Parts: sequence; C-alpha cells; structure tokens
Amino acid sequence: MRVLIVLMTTWLFQGGLCSQDAIELKILNLDNQALFHQDKQAGNTIRLQLSGGKEGDAPFLRLMAQNAMVDSPFLMEALRNQQLQQQIDLTDQQKLTLTNAKAELAKAYQKLQESYPELKNKSLSAELRASMRKELDEQYKLLREQADLTFKRSLLTYQLTLFSSIKFRAMVKQRGYFWTLSNDPFGDKINISENQKKELDKIKRETEAAIDEKIAEMRMGAREKMLTVLNAGQRKSVQELEGEKPTKKSTLKL
Repeated sequence: MRVLIVLMTTWLFQGGLCSQDAIELKILNLDNQALFHQDKQAGNTIRLQLSGGKEGDAPFLRLMAQNAMVDSPFLMEALRNQQLQQQIDLTDQQKLTLTNAKAELAKAYQKLQESYPELKNKSLSAELRASMRKELDEQYKLLREQADLTFKRSLLTYQLTLFSSIKFRAMVKQRGYFWTLSNDPFGDKINISENQKKELDKIKRETEAAIDEKIAEMRMGAREKMLTVLNAGQRKSVQELEGEKPTKKSTLKL
C-alpha cells in the first residue's frame, strides 16, 4: 500500500520550534513498516496523513504534542502536552518548576550557542562547521538530560509511573507492540534480549502474513458478491476489462 503522508521533522528546542524546522512530502511504502519506524533523523517526526488540516489547528497541535511524548526521550518536552500534565496530576507548583526549568535551559542553550561564533563564519568549510554543529548538539543534549533529571526530582513516584504507562500505550498505538517492546526506553526497562527480539519479530511477521491472507480472502469474496449484483452482460464486460481473474495475491481493492 502506497500512501502520501507528511513528515514534519522538527528540532524542538526549548521555547518552541527552532529555525531548523523542515517539512517534506514523501511517498512511503507502508508495507515496509520497519523502514518507516527506523527513521533516525534527529528531532520529532510527526506523521500526518493528508486530511486538509493546517498547522496551528487544534488537532494538528494535539498530534504534535502526542508525537513529542512518543518520540522524545525528554520528560520536559513530553509535558508540552497539557492533557498529559492533567493525566499525571501535575500541580501548579510543578508547572511553575517546569516553566522555570524551560527558561533556564533556553538561557543555557543561548550561552552555548554564543560559545560557537565560528558557526556563522561562512568562510569555514562545510565539513568543519558540521563538526562544530555536531559538538554543539552533543553538549546541548547533555544540558537537556541534566535539566530533565533535575525536573524529575520534583515529581512524585506515582506521577512518573503514570507517565511511563501513558507513554507505553501511546507508543504501542503508534509504533506497534513489537517495536515498543524491542526499543528504548521500554526494551531496556524490561531488559529484552536479542533472542527475544527475534522471537517477537517472528510472531509479528507470521501474524501479519495470516492477517493479510484473511483480508485477501475477504476481498475476493466481496468481489464475487459485487458481481452477483450485475446482470450477465455487465459481468461479461467486467471480466473483459479485468483481462484475467484477480487472485488473492492481487492488489485488489474494493
């Protein structure tokens, strides 16, 4: 199945989206789920099937926040989602702590950027600037990890447990059970082994194959029922148009 969807890759720096936001349209073969889920681009990947929605619409913003929770390893970024704040019973004081932590992180990032004035030097080679950018990003990641760790100390144990449960369910919904159990953070949390990953993958593939087979059978059955609605002349015309009778392996759509 080939579907046109939007991939919005965003680097969610503190305080909102930064200037590196990018939008691109791609044709993805969704039959290859592994390829889709192994997208290693930095940032938050928002998958939006084209539906006439616009950036800034409430559904779009909710989807963006949900993807931030699933894709980002940072708790502070996930809590941009106000619904999530309510779900884990974030108090007013904790919300203030979160706001202050964001502000401090933004200041730290600005100071970090100022320590790399060479990045604006266009006379330097692209390779050298890319190397400096990588170094800056690595240091920024450390800043975010430290800020996240500090903020987590303001949360109660049951709030962290709630967050993990909500994130797990959201990840299963978006990525699937196999992917969620086989990748961080939950693969590491439950200490899944490589052999177990292989077994999970085998079960997934066998189940999907069985589902595809059943769907193909149902589609063929629906085709036959549709043909019974037509008269003999119409059925003959359809058969001539088909050229040869579709099989279960055909990409028959209803």
